[in-house]
Amino acid sequence: MLHGVPGTALWGLRARAEESGRSGGLFQDALAQSWYERLAGFSSPELDAWYTPTLQQSIALRTLILDQAVRAHFHHCSAPVLVELGAGFSTRFSRLQPRHGQWYELDIPPLMELRLSLREPPDPRHWVLAYSVLEPDWLAHLKAHDPSQILLLAEGLLMFLSWAEVEALFRRLAEALPGAVIVFDVLGRLNFKAAQAFGEALDAPVHWGAADLSRVCQTLGLEQGEDLSLPAQLRLHPDYGRELRWLQRLILKQRWLTRRMGGTVMGRFPLAASHAKLKIDV
Repeated sequence: MLHGVPGTALWGLRARAEESGRSGGLFQDALAQSWYERLAGFSSPELDAWYTPTLQQSIALRTLILDQAVRAHFHHCSAPVLVELGAGFSTRFSRLQPRHGQWYELDIPPLMELRLSLREPPDPRHWVLAYSVLEPDWLAHLKAHDPSQILLLAEGLLMFLSWAEVEALFRRLAEALPGAVIVFDVLGRLNFKAAQAFGEALDAPVHWGAADLSRVCQTLGLEQGEDLSLPAQLRLHPDYGRELRWLQRLILKQRWLTRRMGGTVMGRFPLAASHAKLKIDV
């Protein structure tokens, strides 16, 4: 069985597999279905107990939004590079099938060893790296790339790091990859306590959240980019919400409320790195 933070990687895989198997699902992901059939036995009763239809739905919608961001990056860049931090059992490369560029997926060695045992179809542009995101050595793999062509994804990851670890990571990234773009999730005030509860139950502590997404970017020295939060994306793409219940759609229209729910943040590391020392209010 998978325990602690690595175990939560099964949630994303299961959510994508179920979405792919659903009639009229938001996307197709045959590899996720295949992998989850083989890995379902690695789940634990605790992981299964905290997995809900609402969680499945939110992961599927976030997956769709991030897929669109990745497609846009590969469309607009001449030599695009994607780096998935804490990739777990990501199947995004297989799902999107980019025609050019380089793709790196990074996670801790035990998880990547299990992933490699699944025998993912090989591709010379797709690299799997067995490192903790907190180790600096993995950045050497990106030295040959123009940082302005790099998009980093930290999907469902940073909440499991302490704020000091997040700050140190972003300082390192800013120094190594000036001009790169990063997309990451931030827990909001409304869902922070619930996340702490599941973290405690799963031995996967959740360390921080924020009341203001723009303040997170400012604190981490980022130039804030496109708003990838679900409410903002639903305004741009109303069809994303076709599977939501009417009450969910009503809640997501209330901007004063959704600001407290957190969301997905896009930011760019400046060409000259500087970091303000501000407090993150939960």
